[in-house]
Amino acid sequence: MAPDIGVGEPIGSTYVVSRKIGAGAFADVYHVHHRFLGEQAMKIFKTSREITGQTPVGEEPIGMNPASNLKEARQLVDLSHPRIVRVYDANIFERAGELLGYMTMEYAPGGTLDVAIARRTRLTLPESIRIGRNIAEALAYTHSLSPPLIHRDIKPSNILVTSIGSEIQVKVADFGLASALDSESRLCESAGTLAFSPPETAWGVADERTDVYSLGVTLYKLLTGIHPFPVPRLQEVRLSRKFSEALGTGRRSIRPPSQILLEKIPELDQLVMKALSPDIFDRHRNAQEFLDEIRIIEETLTGYDGI
Repeated sequence: MAPDIGVGEPIGSTYVVSRKIGAGAFADVYHVHHRFLGEQAMKIFKTSREITGQTPVGEEPIGMNPASNLKEARQLVDLSHPRIVRVYDANIFERAGELLGYMTMEYAPGGTLDVAIARRTRLTLPESIRIGRNIAEALAYTHSLSPPLIHRDIKPSNILVTSIGSEIQVKVADFGLASALDSESRLCESAGTLAFSPPETAWGVADERTDVYSLGVTLYKLLTGIHPFPVPRLQEVRLSRKFSEALGTGRRSIRPPSQILLEKIPELDQLVMKALSPDIFDRHRNAQEFLDEIRIIEETLTGYDGI
């Protein structure tokens, strides 16, 4: 595996690396300075040779093709929404005799949402609902495109925190697995992270309701601080005689958030449990339906501090 890019190392004639700020299975992320435009974040994609080794339980990617390194930049360049991270540039450069792809995007000083919430005991109820609504706003936009664009990998580590002042502000990032729905079948190939993937992932297809499920898992973790169900290892799922049953293990006995929270809000339980339904036909049809419901809940909680 190639060594990390060092502080002060130039990338082409335009960027200089300040520090490494993140690492994933398929790319590393660096804080860089553009020669003219100032600070940005740069995602440098790993070579196929580097994409090996162990990944944390539940974090194993499904259906990723490492050859599509710069697909994410192509997906994002035409998107324009305040809750989606902006992409500035994409190119390739040579290092140690290898060609590496990169993309630059707006820098999020708060890092990823999973890291931000790990620094705290738990988000407040208003904060959790607001962040869930922000993510739903981004997905409602991509689901409204023609054809709809499905993110396929919504999870806290793919949500960037752009502000951590009086209010946590977030933007959806990492569209590397995003895919447009087929115009006839209204489906696309499944992908994503096991711990946030719905049972229909086993069928090899996805649509807007797949994103809704992942959003439901994310909101559940924001509200309660725990995952809604036990996460099987990818190897266990692959060896299962019934792939879909393995993915659904433990998911039919999820406790509603109110059983863990001090606050009892039936409408919030209904929202989350509907999004987490193992049956794709019982979920919200798209992120806009989810967004409409969470906005109503947010409006009813105006008495809580922070909303």
